[in-house]
Amino acid sequence: MLRKCPKCFKTMGEGKLFCPDCKCMARPISDGIGLRSEPSRPSKREKEVNSEMPYDEWEPPAAMTLYCKIYHISYEEVRANRAHGRTLTKMDDVAMDLEAHKYNCKRCGSWSEGVCSKKKRQSTADSICKNFEPGGY
Repeated sequence: MLRKCPKCFKTMGEGKLFCPDCKCMARPISDGIGLRSEPSRPSKREKEVNSEMPYDEWEPPAAMTLYCKIYHISYEEVRANRAHGRTLTKMDDVAMDLEAHKYNCKRCGSWSEGVCSKKKRQSTADSICKNFEPGGY
């Protein structure tokens, strides 16, 4: 039965249990289930290409997370207030502003001159990521 190394993806003949190069235990190849044919990490060239393309996605943080960052309140305190049935109107305002796309990279404290210091790449002004830090007003 043929075996394949899970670390370096080298195929070995029958009777060999360990990879001669990396000394990992080779897994049997039956249907290919559970084995990757290629490494999942992008190559250096793919990383360079990805860093050249500007970030333009809309992936905002949760409204509660953003509320905590804006008003400097701990997450636990907000959860406790909500558990006691208190309504947080300011959090509703933050959620509405988030839906209206009022928060974006242009208003982030990590964004300067079109470059995001969190993502370490260029980003468009109307995009947002989970690492949004309010403060770039």
